[in-house]
Amino acid sequence: MLTAAKIVVNKMLKMSPVEAMKVVKQAGGEREGVTKKERYYNINPIFALAFGNIIRDKKKFALTVASLTIGCVIALGSCVLAVGTDSINKLSKSPDFEIGFTQEAIYNLLENNDDLSEKQLLTEELISDLILKCNLNQENLIKVYGYLPIYDGSAQNILGLLNEYRNHTIVVQKIDSTEWKNLMKYVLDNKLLIDTKRFDEGEGTIILHNHLSSKGNEKTQEGLIGKSILLYDIAPQGTKVSEISSIQLQNCGYLDISNNGFPDLNLSDNGADPIYFIVREKEFNRLSKSLTIQLLKTEINVSKEKENSVKSSLKSWVKEKNLLYQTKNDLQNQNLMYLVCNSDVIADQKNYIDGSRIILMSICTALLFVGIINYSNTMVMNILTRNRELIILESIGLSRKGLRSMLILEGLLYSFTIIGILLTAGNLFLFLLVKYVQSKLTYFKFVYPLPALLLLGLSLVFMCILIPFVAYGRHIKGSINQRIKQIEE
Repeated sequence: MLTAAKIVVNKMLKMSPVEAMKVVKQAGGEREGVTKKERYYNINPIFALAFGNIIRDKKKFALTVASLTIGCVIALGSCVLAVGTDSINKLSKSPDFEIGFTQEAIYNLLENNDDLSEKQLLTEELISDLILKCNLNQENLIKVYGYLPIYDGSAQNILGLLNEYRNHTIVVQKIDSTEWKNLMKYVLDNKLLIDTKRFDEGEGTIILHNHLSSKGNEKTQEGLIGKSILLYDIAPQGTKVSEISSIQLQNCGYLDISNNGFPDLNLSDNGADPIYFIVREKEFNRLSKSLTIQLLKTEINVSKEKENSVKSSLKSWVKEKNLLYQTKNDLQNQNLMYLVCNSDVIADQKNYIDGSRIILMSICTALLFVGIINYSNTMVMNILTRNRELIILESIGLSRKGLRSMLILEGLLYSFTIIGILLTAGNLFLFLLVKYVQSKLTYFKFVYPLPALLLLGLSLVFMCILIPFVAYGRHIKGSINQRIKQIEE
């Protein structure tokens, strides 16, 4: 009996008045007329107290949550941008290998060759030999065709607006319906002077250049839209213009491919920044009646397992064909073809890519920690500025353990509110951000920032547990009377 009595007395001594009241109510049964709110407080008084504290000042709660959420969303958005704009994303979109003819070969064909019995630089026979020697098939290849026309003095009116246009090769290429759709959107969004109707009907060409046009000549360009330009087929030197087959193109306008937001087009990129005359398929087929079609470049994609062996075979094949070309044409240090291996390009830019990743991820990490520190500072200040309130709660019977639990629950309610907003409105913001960036950068790759979100969420929850122990530990030094006297002083 003495042992049982001692256990009961010890338990009562450790029990706060609030907890004792709860025991008395449970022992005496639930009294009549208890409201739903009172019943809720009786079931979980600590949680009800914490919830009531944070929504007591709704404006303060909304502003605190909004400021913390904005910081977290900015941190997550920076992670999305850092991963999505990684240089490796752009390089990974390139083909594994690309073969095309060099600028020297173009110059030799157009200017120095007196015998044009073979007007094509890359022939189908060469590609067939490539497939055989390198153990490829037609499914591995993507061929880009076009024309390499010549022009006479009448082109001065159309091309004269482009700086040093005589130093740039003219390449005529077609674009497919998807490319034209993207280009049309770019033209309409930027309100550019392009005759889209004529071009869409396949009766004209749009001239593309790489920053060759001077500012302030928009009116002159507008006046040249609809004018004609004559293009001639490749011919030996000394041939009279009247003896060369020609064809006429209608100018539909000028576009600078170096401008921001210019859509990706599968351009040949042969020579030193060529001037492109792009046409629709209908016009392209019409040009084939007068101009010699050229295989401008060939893109090759293979499986990861075959990449190294194919690379070795391609390098040997290109070297062999370049030597034959030099011997046949009595040329030195001039190649017929070039070979670009995407893996070599990535390896060459490895240091730059790694450096960019370090810088971007450092910024993301800094923003994440700024968000966490901002949250921690808000929680600490919330506790330190409530000394009088916490003393009153303790003086009316709330135990120190219950007080800590209340503060932890308040922090958890803030954290879960922020995490909930991040998973709803935050995801909507990321979706809109990705849509906008993808409209500007076609190589942008979206990867959901799950690791950053988990780190942020776990950090918020950890701070909710740690901060009340640290901040409240400083608060409870001394008796209640001493702390009240310090506040009054």
